[in-house]
Amino acid sequence: MSHSVEVVEPSLFAHTVAEEIKSLVENVVAKKGRCIIALSGGKTPGAIYRTLGRPPLDSGIPWDKVTLIMGDERWVPKNDEHSNYHLVHETLLSKLPKEPQNFPVPTDKKTPTEGAKAYSETVRKLTNTEDSEIPELDIVLLGIGEDGHTASLFPGDKALKEKKSLFVATHSPSGVKDRVTMTAPLIENAQRVLFLVTGEAKADILKKVLEGEASFEDIPASVFKKAKGQVTWFVDSAAADKLTPES
Repeated sequence: MSHSVEVVEPSLFAHTVAEEIKSLVENVVAKKGRCIIALSGGKTPGAIYRTLGRPPLDSGIPWDKVTLIMGDERWVPKNDEHSNYHLVHETLLSKLPKEPQNFPVPTDKKTPTEGAKAYSETVRKLTNTEDSEIPELDIVLLGIGEDGHTASLFPGDKALKEKKSLFVATHSPSGVKDRVTMTAPLIENAQRVLFLVTGEAKADILKKVLEGEASFEDIPASVFKKAKGQVTWFVDSAAADKLTPES
């Protein structure tokens, strides 16, 4: 595992990350012909999706060779205002000249467990992997909550113990409680992971994750320490305020 921290001024944050995503997509497509990206929800990614959905990136990225999946989802209809997919559709998909291939979590199934199983099967088909394998996603976008959660992996939740499934049902301690989330093994096996962190409210937890010794069970965002691929933390100057300066 190698990781780096990029501190970016807030006014440049969305553009900087969007340009990095463009570069990564182009590299993956040049090597493999197709790029699979797992998207995150939240205000910070939303600003990046808006940038990706505007000129020049709306037509500057080979979207016809991109497949978008969701890293996690609230158990609500996909057109609900609390849906991560709804955010992605409103800020990015609806703005592009032609929608890339994209797969929302099937929240129309009877239960989150059924939805998670069906979504795992979808991702296995997309990646041509057997049930015993963990796929290698090309790019995974993640955030971090003030409690240290990432995707919908929350401190102490049984979902943290999952080793084989790609997606599982889980519960949030606040907001929409029922969720579907990608599991730690899927994050750990990704080729590139980008953590997107903004705002002074994240400064304390960011310091704990990057400089502390907290366990994955206590701070799920610590999953990055087991990542086999390259991890980049894009953080704005407010979130980075408490990090120890490099000498």
